[in-house]
Amino acid sequence: MPAGLNPIETGKKLHEHGEAEERAEEKGGHDGSGGRHSRIVQICEAVLLALVTITAAWAGYSASKWGTASRIDIDRSSSLGNLATRDDLTALSLRNFDASTFNAWFIAFTLNSPQKEAIAVRRFRPEFLVAFNAWIAAMTISGFNRRALLTNSYLIRHFAACRPSSSPGRPLARSPWPRWPPTGPSPT
Repeated sequence: MPAGLNPIETGKKLHEHGEAEERAEEKGGHDGSGGRHSRIVQICEAVLLALVTITAAWAGYSASKWGTASRIDIDRSSSLGNLATRDDLTALSLRNFDASTFNAWFIAFTLNSPQKEAIAVRRFRPEFLVAFNAWIAAMTISGFNRRALLTNSYLIRHFAACRPSSSPGRPLARSPWPRWPPTGPSPT
């Protein structure tokens, strides 16, 4: 059984209460002022019942309206999360592809085979080719060093789409390669 009375049961109880009072008046148990008092109580009960009904209807309306708005927000956030995940996976795939093409070039470089190096360079993505050319230029100017190897010219657009910047002046994506030499305290 529910915790409270529903409006139909409440109406029945009010009706039974009114009939019981009418029977008591017919038997002569009350004077004229008791009938007026009974009538005021019935009107107050009816007004209270109407207020409760209106409040319950408003609560239901508000709950359904809020439920719809929250459902829309949850769907939107879920869609944005899926898009971010897709961009993250695309960026990881592109980084793996770039790493494999660079490994092919590096093997040809260590074998001192310019023909194989050229084939490997043709396989580079245009975005990676920019970073590779900057790295080659830095190597020819300063000689081979680790700082030239770990250039910041290599940015993947998909990382920028799925990882927003924490500060307005900072670029959206950084090189996936660690900085060398490391900044901060020495591990020893």
